[in-house]
Amino acid sequence: MTVLSGIVDVTGSGTLAITETGGKKVTVTTSSSTTVTVVETISLSDLAVGQQVMISGTTTDGTFTAKVIQEGARFRPGGQAGPEPLPTKAAGTSTT
Repeated sequence: MTVLSGIVDVTGSGTLAITETGGKKVTVTTSSSTTVTVVETISLSDLAVGQQVMISGTTTDGTFTAKVIQEGARFRPGGQAGPEPLPTKAAGTSTT
């Protein structure tokens, strides 16, 4: 599976055009089975045990500090299906 990310330029009947971060323009075909979701900011206390998350951040001296936590994430970086493995030592988590 391939994952695209960009800014919406045009929407139409069965198509969507985006500009990726690097400036490349891509036309995307959609179908009746295409789902569209909206990401909503929540607080750390809104997360519950068992929820799937994807966390991006930095590692310093073996400690992972979160910059962004995405609840309900379904893809690893690179488009591979499944949750990203969580680090064994997490500190300083944040939703911003």
